[in-house]
Amino acid sequence: MFQALVQRRLRTFARSLPRSGDFIVVAVGVFVIRLMVDTPVLIIGLPGLLYWIKWLDKRLLVWTLILATAVLAHVGIQSIMPVQIPDQGIIQTVDDTRHYLKSEGGNFYLYTGEAPLPAGTVVSGDFMLLEAHQQSLVGGFDQAAYFAAEKIQGTLYADTVTVLSEVPIRRTLSDRVRTYIDAEFSDLNGYMTAFFIGENTGFDDTFNARIRALGISHIFAVSGLHVGLLALFLEALLKRFKPAFKLSIIGLILTGYIILTQFSISLIRAVFIYGFIRLNHSLKGPFTPLDGLAMILCGSLLVHPFIIYHPAFLLSYSVTVVLLMMAPTLKTRWAPIYVSIYAFMTTLPIIMSMSGSVNVASLGLNVLAVFVLGSFLLPLTYVSFFVPALEPLVWPLFAGFEVLVNAAYTHLYWPISVPFVFGGFAGIYYLAWGVICVVSHGNLVKLSILSASLLTLFACGRFGPLMPQLTMLDVDGDAFLYQAPFNQCTLLVDGGRSYTAEALKTHLKNHGVTTIDVVITTHYDADHHEGIDAILNDSYFKTGLHITPDTLPETLSCGPAQLTFDQPALAYPSRNNRSVAFLLDAHGWQVLLTGDIEAEREVDFWQGDPLDVDLLKVSHHGSKSSTSEAFLTQINADIALINLPHSSRFEFPHPTVIDQLNAFEMTIYRTDYHGTTRFILGPKWLLPWPAFRP
Repeated sequence: MFQALVQRRLRTFARSLPRSGDFIVVAVGVFVIRLMVDTPVLIIGLPGLLYWIKWLDKRLLVWTLILATAVLAHVGIQSIMPVQIPDQGIIQTVDDTRHYLKSEGGNFYLYTGEAPLPAGTVVSGDFMLLEAHQQSLVGGFDQAAYFAAEKIQGTLYADTVTVLSEVPIRRTLSDRVRTYIDAEFSDLNGYMTAFFIGENTGFDDTFNARIRALGISHIFAVSGLHVGLLALFLEALLKRFKPAFKLSIIGLILTGYIILTQFSISLIRAVFIYGFIRLNHSLKGPFTPLDGLAMILCGSLLVHPFIIYHPAFLLSYSVTVVLLMMAPTLKTRWAPIYVSIYAFMTTLPIIMSMSGSVNVASLGLNVLAVFVLGSFLLPLTYVSFFVPALEPLVWPLFAGFEVLVNAAYTHLYWPISVPFVFGGFAGIYYLAWGVICVVSHGNLVKLSILSASLLTLFACGRFGPLMPQLTMLDVDGDAFLYQAPFNQCTLLVDGGRSYTAEALKTHLKNHGVTTIDVVITTHYDADHHEGIDAILNDSYFKTGLHITPDTLPETLSCGPAQLTFDQPALAYPSRNNRSVAFLLDAHGWQVLLTGDIEAEREVDFWQGDPLDVDLLKVSHHGSKSSTSEAFLTQINADIALINLPHSSRFEFPHPTVIDQLNAFEMTIYRTDYHGTTRFILGPKWLLPWPAFRP
């Protein structure tokens, strides 16, 4: 009786397991629920998602909730676990002044106040954990997300360290291959490094920048395409051997390839799917490649839920899912065009968030690039690796390819920006893109027209916001953006540091900014003017009037906004006190932006006339040298905005300034707490509506 009961329970459990075609539904559900942790606005669609899964099959809803709960539990545990600051560790690698430290508490980046130490050095010291910056600009480098994706605990700093001993560092397989490549190859070094180790460090910066801009850099990232070509070659080479032996050899080679590339995300995915397909075929199983992809997707999220922060993961899995789902449409001579459109449309939000633009010509260039890769780039690279003497014979073909790349960059680089495909907007985009894939199934003309229509719809974001808004931009310095409805006026005040300039430009492109009517450089401190210089030198942006301390008007009209500039009564020696300070009067709101003026300038600010300000940009990042009690009494502001550097030896904002702002009962928003903050300047009877997401 007991045995019969167990058998019934097992049969019941077996019937509850997902079957072929079910896994992708569960994987999509788990993945979207995981995304909701970082993009809370997506929670709006959670009831619809769960209802859809339940409508398909209640079993799938149960498995989705079980796996999603496990993933979220893993996220929660990792998030609440405190970082254990080590007292010693071994330096694994050194990059300029940054050490990669391995310790019992995990892996860290280490900076010291001394000269860099060699790899293999065991050090101890009084380490201080530096806070990881969370980037809130679209396209900015999010250090916290990067650490989570790479399983790095954080950044340590110590003025001095004590060298305890030195131990030999075991060279990895990739280190040995890199040494071999450097010794044997000169012209083909970049291709060897890319196709064998999975790194583009062998190419010069110009070539790397151009293949990225053209949208063909993926052919140099080891992925499913390379695995497929390599597997076909190996199967042809070993066709005389028994299937079991042949698959064992191919499996060993592909496993070695994974180790060689230091467990590349794309390569792991491709090798797993290849092995899954072969195993399923040998066992005559009922599963599809899409089932295999869904399994590894769920497995990856269970093991490492922060892998979603890795761009390679998002790019690799998103394209593969779409291609496998749309596989029936690829059985035509137009398959390369289909693949190019599917890949372009699927990756567009990811690429936009990374660079702010996509090359529309990549739709055709990718077809040619894949053909060239399969025809000679990859085969000749593999053969030359084992026969270095062939390098001078095959190099002319590679040189010709680089000539074509340069020509394409000159004539076929047609960048476009499709705004508002990030965050919650990306959910709307992908929902529409999914409908297009279903509706246009097998019809290339319909697919092309509907895809172009979707891009055109999102491109309407270029016409500007529907409501006026002021954005405090987190650029490691000062930057504010005012936008009137329908592009009546766009005003940029300061631009932060040079190393955040690319993130600033990407952010503006993702918000549909192409024309900046008025650009204001309040003064020439690096954390104010460097980003402005980058904007002015970028041909993408059309800029109008540029105001500096040397070209200060009294008043200025910009669409519905009126700008009134404070005229300094004295020729102040301090650069901070010569800052451009002005009152922005728009839509019934008074916004005062003060640059870095200090108490000396505040004494005769606005000739001492009282003001009634709604939003105040707190001067000089909240320095104690500014924002005096008399100044706050004069301007009578309601809301304080503090734009802060990411790190500084100064105490910004100073506690006395915060105390004074609180004493005046002002609501405070600051970039170190709230990040990039957008204020909707709605009807006067409403408080400005802050949005803490970019």
